[in-house]
Amino acid sequence: MVISFQMNRIWRTMISVGISRTVGYYVVGPILGLILAPIVFGGFWKGKDYTNTYIEHFEVINIVIQYDQPYRGFRFGEKNFHIEHYRDNRSDYSLHSYIYYIERHKKYFELICFEGLEMYKSVDGNTYDLGTLRNRETDGDMILPIQNRKPMTISVYVNRLQWKDPTYVTKINPMPVFMNRIVSGDVMEEENRKAQHFNKQWANRSIVPQQIIPPDVRTVLLNDISREHLQLYVKQYLGHVLPKEEFKRLFDS
Repeated sequence: MVISFQMNRIWRTMISVGISRTVGYYVVGPILGLILAPIVFGGFWKGKDYTNTYIEHFEVINIVIQYDQPYRGFRFGEKNFHIEHYRDNRSDYSLHSYIYYIERHKKYFELICFEGLEMYKSVDGNTYDLGTLRNRETDGDMILPIQNRKPMTISVYVNRLQWKDPTYVTKINPMPVFMNRIVSGDVMEEENRKAQHFNKQWANRSIVPQQIIPPDVRTVLLNDISREHLQLYVKQYLGHVLPKEEFKRLFDS
């Protein structure tokens, strides 16, 4: 489908199955990131300058994601996600945006998240990417999907200036929002049971085991995102995603 990003796209991946998606994440993405890094980071300084200014206009709202008709309003064959890969001096990371039609607000929303930026060390000694887990909870696990899933309520940050702009309503130009926390409707416990069954079933084969979310990580996902991580998300959004014309309109007035 047409995504709202009006920018020079570095890499567009429209993936429909879990295996292809995995290859994109771990093989193609990092290679392209190495090649395109000098191009991607041209002009990134803007995001650093205006991060806090953009956040000052934030307010928190709750939106409900319906899973009985997750692609409502899209033509057959269209996808609701978009992926781009980046690299800086410290690490590889990637933008993942998902578009949902929210009935209550009569708008399309673009949930923006970056994987590889928000790391958390659990009491079990392992480090978990909270951005990856948030994406998994909101859009679902393509390897171990949950059938007949109930609606999920999530708390998101929205910029008031963009919220009042009537042009942010369509699937071509959806309202950008940033994940704060999961309010209700998460399926982490059920996903853990499915992952345990999967790992046991394939224990003696060369299959990558499915990740099991420990209790302390689930608690973090159910609580507000830290200011530090929110700033990281916004910084990348302003530097890579927000169109130049829209950037000027928001900050040069």
